[in-house]
Amino acid sequence: MVDLERTPTPASMVTWRGSDATAGDVTMVYDQSQLDRVELEWARRAHWDALGRVRQRLGGRGGSVLIELGDHARVDCAVLRRYQRGGWVARISRDRYVYNGLERTRALREFRLLDRLHQAGLGVPRPLLASVERFSVWGYRQALMTQWIDGAQTLAHRLAQGQSLDWAGFARALAALVDARVYHPDLNAHNVLCDEAERWWFIDFDRARVGTRPRAGQRMVARLCASLAKHRLDVPLSRGELMAKIDRYRG
Repeated sequence: MVDLERTPTPASMVTWRGSDATAGDVTMVYDQSQLDRVELEWARRAHWDALGRVRQRLGGRGGSVLIELGDHARVDCAVLRRYQRGGWVARISRDRYVYNGLERTRALREFRLLDRLHQAGLGVPRPLLASVERFSVWGYRQALMTQWIDGAQTLAHRLAQGQSLDWAGFARALAALVDARVYHPDLNAHNVLCDEAERWWFIDFDRARVGTRPRAGQRMVARLCASLAKHRLDVPLSRGELMAKIDRYRG
């Protein structure tokens, strides 16, 4: 059984007060073991664009970008993701959410969860920074920065390229998540990565939670298989065979 009760990574918090209606109060929580300090602009893509440090635009709803951190960081590159809404709600507000307390914001919750999973040795990126910007009593927008996984490609990309994959290793990695009672609500072919060392990683834990029932693992696998079928990606394992492998490797 994976131990998720370890001491969390030492994290610092800093807040900037907004000057007017276009600049809200910004609070950042960051991993001080990896970042010596943070700056107000670090949660904004335009800042990194201006510095010429955007190496790649990764796509996705939030328009994630790969950035070079440079000085004051113990990691070279990171992924910056702005949280954006989808569906009909996006017509009302693309990136603003209802504020119910700092620790209940999506960015802070994902930061805390990733830290727990990373410390437990699961295949998730190390969280570096979470930013929450409040514009009113009720509204806020947010961003998350995580460590870049060098040489990793999505499961969708590797299957589309016809690359061979270590399915037993994938089953072990997914079994570890299930064993830790982690539920990933959007496990799909683009949120699963495999690096050059054939290690598997899972990303985008927005709205994920811990402490779910065992049946939640079956729902994750079902969603992943539906994603593979949607993109017409050939997999040598059926849903039942994959679940059997996962059950085999559970602790």
